[in-house]
Amino acid sequence: MKVGLNFPERLDAHVREELEQLISALQADPITSLKINKGDLIYGSETGVWLPLADVAAGSYLRSGGIGAVPLWSTVTLPNTAAQGDLLYGSATNVLTALAKDANATRSLTNTGASNAPAWAQVVLTSGVSGTLPVANGGTGVATVATDNLLTGNGTSALTAESTLTYNGTTLTLGSGQIAFPATQNASAGANTLDDYEEGTVTIGISFGGGTTGITYSTQSLEYVKIGKRITFSGRITLTSKGSSVGNAVVTGLPFTSDSTYLGYTYGGFHAAMLGIVGSVGGYITVSATTIQLTTGGPTDSANLIDTNFTNTSDFLLAGIYLAG
Repeated sequence: MKVGLNFPERLDAHVREELEQLISALQADPITSLKINKGDLIYGSETGVWLPLADVAAGSYLRSGGIGAVPLWSTVTLPNTAAQGDLLYGSATNVLTALAKDANATRSLTNTGASNAPAWAQVVLTSGVSGTLPVANGGTGVATVATDNLLTGNGTSALTAESTLTYNGTTLTLGSGQIAFPATQNASAGANTLDDYEEGTVTIGISFGGGTTGITYSTQSLEYVKIGKRITFSGRITLTSKGSSVGNAVVTGLPFTSDSTYLGYTYGGFHAAMLGIVGSVGGYITVSATTIQLTTGGPTDSANLIDTNFTNTSDFLLAGIYLAG
């Protein structure tokens, strides 16, 4: 670029000379000699050589071409703005786009398909998780469970699929083992709820008029089974001495107090060394009691047994049923 100036005649010769030297230097400067367009950048292509780098499409950025190489405009374009928390992703060839943050907690970045953009989402357990989730992380630790099998804790790192304990939606099947109920019944008012099972043996006795003076036994045992409220039992009493007490003969020591509304009963069986027995030895269990009033006779002419019906070697069996209170 050549610059020509006309200096006023009155300009000092020394000043004129300095201005002419400055103009000559500017004319020799390679930068001022370049043709520059709006938006161009200037870079050094080699020592003492300056060249313009033409402007390109919006969104491109300047990047190094490498050591000793010329700078380049990127082929990838960037968005003009970004907000706090945004992430950049390739929305098309050589185009970066900002993915806005999701302000909701527990969101993760997911792939929405082979050619679709990423997105924030919650993990879909049915398709977004692989492997077996351990018990410590809320899983089962079991990779597969056979049809109808139930899972039980085994005290370690995984649950156990029980092959002998199954449920098909209507029927619970126990292939082996036992069902355990608590020692103290957890009573339920549900008509279709089984809330107790117990079986055992208790020691029973006999009293006459409420007294037990001098009574001794060789056998005084009763076995029972309790299912819900219903108790069935069978037992035997064998005396070695009837003692001296007198009055109604009552068996004592039933395992559960009877219901407050319904009577229980016993039915006759074997008896020996007893006096005045008509038919068999039976009895009834009064409400809210743990005793059996022994009787003899038929259904219309029964009578309570008393001490005189017994000897020192009386022996009898008893069996019956009643409801627990």
